[in-house]
Amino acid sequence: MRLLLCDDHTLFNEILGDALADRGHEIVGMVSRLADIDAALSTLAPDVCLLDTNFPRGSSLDLLKNLVAEHSTSKIMMLSADLDPVHVGEALRRGAHGYAHKGQSVEAIAKQLDLVMAGQIAIDPCLLRSAMNVVASGRDETMSSPTGDILTSLTVRESEVLRALVAGMSTADIAKQLGIARNTARAHVQTILNKLHCHSRLQAVRVAVDSGLVA
Repeated sequence: MRLLLCDDHTLFNEILGDALADRGHEIVGMVSRLADIDAALSTLAPDVCLLDTNFPRGSSLDLLKNLVAEHSTSKIMMLSADLDPVHVGEALRRGAHGYAHKGQSVEAIAKQLDLVMAGQIAIDPCLLRSAMNVVASGRDETMSSPTGDILTSLTVRESEVLRALVAGMSTADIAKQLGIARNTARAHVQTILNKLHCHSRLQAVRVAVDSGLVA
């Protein structure tokens, strides 16, 4: 996995970069200034950008929506010490593919990176629930909402799978909880994305919470 590390603490970038490189990832660049992030994404085109929230000259959340739109081939996962649900929710609403805590082990961060690359939500389920309240309170104008007919078109099983997605479960976890095969769980997820006109699991979660389908 090709990674771009963006944190104003150069030493943190270097330590994390070494640790992730030891686990087989390629560190394509390290950025310590907010103003350099856009150019680095354009030049390096990483698979995932690990992005801190707070920089000396501002918050990366102010740039996030544009970064996600302009660099669609790179996934952006926030990596911050800031666990304020408002900030976490805003990051998800503006397109972040996940939100990890700096205090976690490198192993935990690496697992979340794998989830991001698999198109899943890389965030602790407990943190996700509180953050989604923020997402639901401010709908992103670029995201269309499904009609009531589309929402009610979900089967009982599909609604169960969607609730599991909101809880941050992986395909394997969903299959285990519902007692179905992984391929079946994966097929249900794809059907849900198609019915809700969503391109990712994260967007489906936003739609589910924002519409009130899932509390």
